[in-house]
Amino acid sequence: MQSIKDNALTRLAIFTFVLAASFLILSSLMYKAFISDTEKWIQSSAKKTSDSIESILDYGEMSNISALRVKGLPCKEAALELRRLVAVVPYIRSVNLAKSDRIYCTSIFGDSDFRDSREHYKDGKLLLMPGNRVQANHPIIAIRNEEGESASISGIDSVYFSKLLAQQEGDYLLLSLYINDEWLTENGLFSHISPSQYLVMSQHSKSDKYPFTVYAGLKFRTTFDAFWKEDQNYIISLFILLLSFATVMWWQLNRPRSFTSELSRALKKHEFVPYAQPLVDSVSREIIGIEILMRWKHPVQGLVRPDLFIPQAEESGLIVPMTASLLKDTANILKQHVQLIPKDFHVGVNITAQHCKGMKLLFDSQEFLAELKSSGVHLVLELTERQELETTTHVLELFARLNNMGVLLAIDDFGTGHSSLSYLKDFKVGCLKIDMSFIKQIGEGSISEHLIDNIIDLGKRLSLTLVAEGVENEAQADFLEEKGVTYLQGYMFGKPMPLSDALLKIARNQ
Repeated sequence: MQSIKDNALTRLAIFTFVLAASFLILSSLMYKAFISDTEKWIQSSAKKTSDSIESILDYGEMSNISALRVKGLPCKEAALELRRLVAVVPYIRSVNLAKSDRIYCTSIFGDSDFRDSREHYKDGKLLLMPGNRVQANHPIIAIRNEEGESASISGIDSVYFSKLLAQQEGDYLLLSLYINDEWLTENGLFSHISPSQYLVMSQHSKSDKYPFTVYAGLKFRTTFDAFWKEDQNYIISLFILLLSFATVMWWQLNRPRSFTSELSRALKKHEFVPYAQPLVDSVSREIIGIEILMRWKHPVQGLVRPDLFIPQAEESGLIVPMTASLLKDTANILKQHVQLIPKDFHVGVNITAQHCKGMKLLFDSQEFLAELKSSGVHLVLELTERQELETTTHVLELFARLNNMGVLLAIDDFGTGHSSLSYLKDFKVGCLKIDMSFIKQIGEGSISEHLIDNIIDLGKRLSLTLVAEGVENEAQADFLEEKGVTYLQGYMFGKPMPLSDALLKIARNQ
């Protein structure tokens, strides 16, 4: 008892470690991706804002060039042109003329005498001021052009730049404009202190045209805070997903290891029941047969899908007695409804390499046909390719004797498993069943249509009956009919249902 308890605790510790390690590794990858993507996004936002600011400054440059044309006129005459420029050029708040570092004419005051040193401007071009004589606490950006000893200066209201800085693409993105050790924030505030020092993942975009830089970053204390705020739903979802996976794995490892014994119990209780899916003529669309599909009617779990137990049944070898029981049950039901069975009715049953190890398949087939001798039923054994079947003397003899009995051999899911071509070479095959994985891609222009053409061509050359599985719509059915496929099978013509119900449905459709 103590050993079992210790093993359980060890497994729990391992699972806890794996869960924690997986979460840390995946969340770290998410964190790195977040940093990389966010920095690119911040850089892109800074660049777009920088381009927009350049566009505004271009109007200032245009205004300056026009103003320099009247630099030789008396201020009384020149001021008229300066005021016209303020009125017609977008964004311009004032235009001024200067000579020898003195502003002598402005669009606002006319004749003036203010100091204007080139040294105050960044590269002699841009100046960010906290205000001017009209509004002392309202930042202005001045752009300067020179022509000899003369210069023109256009003032642009900072509100235009602040609006650009405020039009960020995220709630936590902060942009600021930097000119010559001075800063303008998105709120229109003038500052000597860099706002970017309070940001994370800070990026910048320096203008190639004018001497300014746009800085951008996220308003968080740390990059992890930013990561959590932006991706917390993904982080929580990742944790829940890993926890769910770990829970399922824990259950899988700790549930009873007696699945084979459970299959044996179900076999004795006849819980494996025959379901049927119709097979139709591609031209007339009349039902000419059925494929028998095994279903597990579990007393607790209800109807169990075949993919949950067939692989284990094949691995354990129980698939052989399970198929024998299925054939007997199928024969009994068909015998009870023999009056509903059309003439030359095909009944297909799946077999694997496991069934070919002895002669039990031969004896089970003999018994099946003997029970339905008067009905005219044709038995079709559909060899699946999940397991490779070696071509031995015994196998050749088995298939030869089955063929002499009138049993038709079909290759199921053709082209998806082992040794398809060797089966055609070594065995007397009468039918090829084209796998649904090819059929579902019809109409999508995929390579599957070319593969289907090759399979059909191969079947015709070998005089084989062709069956298409997984047909779900009229377009697929028409395509296959046109290509010469003989029979069709799929949800379009009927879902798998209990054999008795399928026979009643066939009778109603006749």
